[in-house]
Amino acid sequence: MITKNAIQLKQNGLTFYLMKLTGQELLDYTKIEHFNSSKAIESNEPIGYQRPPYPAHYRKISKYLLGDNAILPPAIICAIDSNMIRFDNNEISIKDKVRVVDGQHRIEGIRHLPHFSEEKYSKVKEYEFGIILMSIGKEDKIYEVTTFIDLNKKGKKVSTDLAISLAEVLRKQDKNTTNQSYDDLVRSIATNISKSLESNPNTIWYKSISLGDEITRKKPVSINLFNRSLTSLIIEFLKYKGVTKKNYTLQDFNIIDYSKELMKLINEAWLYIIERWPKCFTSVSKPGYSEKYNIQKGIGVYSIHILLTQSFTESKGNIDQALAYFKDIIHQSKLTQIDWKTGGRFSVYNSKSGFEKIAKIIKNEIESSEDENEELLF
Repeated sequence: MITKNAIQLKQNGLTFYLMKLTGQELLDYTKIEHFNSSKAIESNEPIGYQRPPYPAHYRKISKYLLGDNAILPPAIICAIDSNMIRFDNNEISIKDKVRVVDGQHRIEGIRHLPHFSEEKYSKVKEYEFGIILMSIGKEDKIYEVTTFIDLNKKGKKVSTDLAISLAEVLRKQDKNTTNQSYDDLVRSIATNISKSLESNPNTIWYKSISLGDEITRKKPVSINLFNRSLTSLIIEFLKYKGVTKKNYTLQDFNIIDYSKELMKLINEAWLYIIERWPKCFTSVSKPGYSEKYNIQKGIGVYSIHILLTQSFTESKGNIDQALAYFKDIIHQSKLTQIDWKTGGRFSVYNSKSGFEKIAKIIKNEIESSEDENEELLF
């Protein structure tokens, strides 16, 4: 047990504590809950959501700490089960190690510092670090995971794929449906579609969407990226079901049925893609991902799903009609298989505006220029 001075804060029904720990206390009283898809996803057990730390990243932090003026002022965000703490008179007593939500590489950088300098380590372990500690009840785990996702989805090269998968497990287990919002509905449908495609051997996406903990086999697209590419389509679909952000009610939380309907649209649309550009895949008899082409990477996924969304909107929500529109677009396209080559003409279109341009090129609405420069998105 460790006791510290703390300030209690409350936001949206959640309790937080502002406190400080020394570098040594960070090493002694924190832990990382790493994710393993074979345990967490298949067994539906919410185990963890973090990758193991990257040695190159924390070694860089260690080397930074060797400098005379090195400081690490940003707060480290942690979480602990609410039954493991007691707060009284601005003092918090913590009975267990706290889980690191954001800051594991900083902690590992401190831990690794003796490999470079024992003298510097002896100083840094006495540094004081700001801690934001989340008090997590049984029904609140989803907030811990989504905090990790929100902190890392923009501007940081940290995979949120693990957390996205775990968040869906937690949403399924959450019996308190008042926690479920319209945005949760959209995210849940996207995750269900992605995971269903990835696990179904009869789809082009079988074992080709990364859940985040893969070590050896490189997959063309992450669940985070695939989900994002489906967001506009799902919102349009829900609109034609009479469900919008403004009129959303808990009774509209019909994830399974909505996911199945959209699965038909997405799966059959990709069959037309295979038919139109077969050499972009491994074989005709059993097509799969080919590293030589961008069509199953973000460049292809985003632009193709933009067209699928447009076809669905044009059909006014009729899936069969949407597929007919989409098939016409694909088969009338002047685009060749060479255009999808990795490192080819589309490789510079790695941005949202670039994906929209590719969609227009597929529809024969504009011509592309190989020397156009696009801002990189990922």
